Amino acid sequence: MSIEDNKQAVRSFIEEVFNAEPQSAQKFAAQDYVAHDPSGKVMQGMAHNMAGFRSAFPDLHVTITQLLGEGDLVAAQWTASGTHQQPMTHLTVEFARPATGKSATVTGISLFRFEGDKIAEMWNHWDTHHLLGQIASPQNP
Repeated sequence: MSIEDNKQAVRSFIEEVFNAEPQSAQKFAAQDYVAHDPSGKVMQGMAHNMAGFRSAFPDLHVTITQLLGEGDLVAAQWTASGTHQQPMTHLTVEFARPATGKSATVTGISLFRFEGDKIAEMWNHWDTHHLLGQIASPQNP
């Protein structure tokens, strides 16, 4: 696929999976897809990871602020916002805090590596400390 095709695939992935229906993630993922997260967790299976974020933040909305591509790689700079409604149990214990009902906004960059027309790997770099600070409850800082 061309760089422009891969960039369009990332746009579609973010719109369809993060902003609408996490179950549609598998149509974008290679069979051996792996996600690398700043929490230190390496996750296989795209749908489970995306469903975890949508469960924690049901009104999650991700906006791409910049998109760059070269070869089989696409980098997306993004801003995400939502309301913390469930623990993020798919990440580390630190994120499995009880829901606070607080709104949060976080920025990050995701690097996607393509194999053919599918996403084979994704490296997510987002401000985990800032997110945890925004959703901290007074009794659980």
